[in-house]
Amino acid sequence: MLVERRSHEGGRQPDARAAVAIRDARLVLPLELRAHTDAIRYVQRLAPVRRTFECVAVHELLERCAYDPLAVSELWWRGHERALTRLRIHGAEAGDGAALSVFLGHVLDELDDFSAGGASFESWLDAIADRFAAG
Repeated sequence: MLVERRSHEGGRQPDARAAVAIRDARLVLPLELRAHTDAIRYVQRLAPVRRTFECVAVHELLERCAYDPLAVSELWWRGHERALTRLRIHGAEAGDGAALSVFLGHVLDELDDFSAGGASFESWLDAIADRFAAG
């Protein structure tokens, strides 16, 4: 069993209200461990949104998501209402915290595909919501 225990700044625990993304562990594990992904839960807790990226264009923000947790939080803040609306249109349980965490994980797992596709942020996010709602 692999358990990560990080100490938190000032000994505080992360904010329980923070958005959580349940990610695909296969994307980060070495090849020899990928057969065990059913026993690993890869969870990413988003940082609180700050004003750091409020004036940054979405394309630059998406690039920064690869290395800056604050950029990831800003991206989710900008797109979550649209994503929730799209999921509701499909009848998905958007209010369910667990389902939303899985959806957010899909969004983050597909960040690399955004720049390759050439679509707008909104249409890219809509496509992920459509696929997620379809099951």
